[in-house]
Amino acid sequence: NVCVLCHGVAGSAEDWKTWLELLREKLPDWRVRPCDSVKLGSTPIIGKGVHSLASLVAAEVLAWLREIEAEDARPTTLHCIGHSMGGLVLRGAIPEILDASSTEPGVFLTLSSPHLGVQASWGAPWEMWRNLAFIFRPLWPQAPQLAVQDYTRLDPSGEKVPYLMSLADPVGRYVGALRRFRSRICVTMSRRDVVIPTASGALWVDRSWTEPVAPAGQVAGWGFEASSSHVPSPVPRAVEPPGAGNGHEEEDDTWTASADRHCWFPRQLLRGLLTLSWERVVLRLQLSRPSVHVFTIGKRSEQSELEHCLSRDCVSCLVDLLDRAARGLDLDIEAPCWIRSLEAPAVTASSRSECIGKWVVAAEEGAHNVKFYAFEEELQAKYFFETLGATSRILYNPSCAEESRAGANLPAFKTIHWAYWPSSCDLSEASRGRWVVGAEHGVGRVRFWHHETEELARSFFAKAFTLSARVLFNPDGMELCRAGFNKFAQQTVIRTF
Repeated sequence: NVCVLCHGVAGSAEDWKTWLELLREKLPDWRVRPCDSVKLGSTPIIGKGVHSLASLVAAEVLAWLREIEAEDARPTTLHCIGHSMGGLVLRGAIPEILDASSTEPGVFLTLSSPHLGVQASWGAPWEMWRNLAFIFRPLWPQAPQLAVQDYTRLDPSGEKVPYLMSLADPVGRYVGALRRFRSRICVTMSRRDVVIPTASGALWVDRSWTEPVAPAGQVAGWGFEASSSHVPSPVPRAVEPPGAGNGHEEEDDTWTASADRHCWFPRQLLRGLLTLSWERVVLRLQLSRPSVHVFTIGKRSEQSELEHCLSRDCVSCLVDLLDRAARGLDLDIEAPCWIRSLEAPAVTASSRSECIGKWVVAAEEGAHNVKFYAFEEELQAKYFFETLGATSRILYNPSCAEESRAGANLPAFKTIHWAYWPSSCDLSEASRGRWVVGAEHGVGRVRFWHHETEELARSFFAKAFTLSARVLFNPDGMELCRAGFNKFAQQTVIRTF
């Protein structure tokens, strides 16, 4: 099994870090690779059109498949995963990939990809800025293509048609290549994605998408809002907004609105794509100020600690769905339901000894007054961590490693670290065989901190000090590195050690 992943606008291969970790953990026999050739081309101003990016991806994937075939002559099955625009890029790339290789098509999975374009209807006026994509044509060629406002000469007859129309031509090469895949799955979010409408990402236009109703007391969570298996059939009649009728509703080139009035799209686009079978999955999310568009890929750089925790759990479920589809099994999704649910935890300060083996939020509440809050569950700790506003705090995992820090008072982080890791003025028997950080705390006064692992020691060495002179020693007593501006203080630490 070979799996390629393609990111969206202004993304990079790094966007797939969460997916890569979980794919390698759950499906260790799979060969997995994110597409890197579209990184520069996917950015605004210097970017290229979606059709050009598709050619780059096709060349990259074919080169990778040839490498695999040179190493292993066994037949390969190709699975494709695309996020946002990446799903459209892969749809444009697969004809060339399948024509030029002997690989067997497997699962084609899209995550929040705008199959019907990104234009908003009158039911979502705050999202209609996307309807002005044609303005950015000189600087950002992808924008009008995503809004079905371009005319790219791709039609065999030479006629200028929008690129998404070409991708959805039911008798064209793109739909023909997509039809060869064993399974096609489109996953998207039910609400609050400012980049694409739900109906476009799910190919589900005859349902009104609303905010999910959370159980009483739930403060955060995610789950499945809806799931359905589409069997090829005539296009369902979408609901027209009042006054939109022009007497030509049945013409292929007319535009219409989804049932929730959030998506505005050409009928022909939907008609072509629904000649294929699709598994449609819509996710629900309850969270304060989430980055909804990247929730399905777990892009940590754009997520809070709590959101990434929920997002990673979601990606884990999606990997399981991918595995089931690859093995020819039904997805077997129960919807609507909440997969992870969090109620506001009861919070009381804990002693340092009560924090052992638990998630800990350490916060400075007043000058040098550090308090510890211990939690059994990661979600509870991260929820409390995010409720502290400007208070300086550090989140530690059960292994005592720092996970995250936040707050306005930067010097407080040093105080918190030193409170969480108490020091001693000498090296007792308990420190033997451990990693040791030594630092001068006042003229001639050396203190030591010992740690069980190198990872913890190096993290403390890097983050618990500002300019203080310090030295890191390994369990054999050998000096590994030193830092700080006071070279004389470093020598004092070494002599004392």
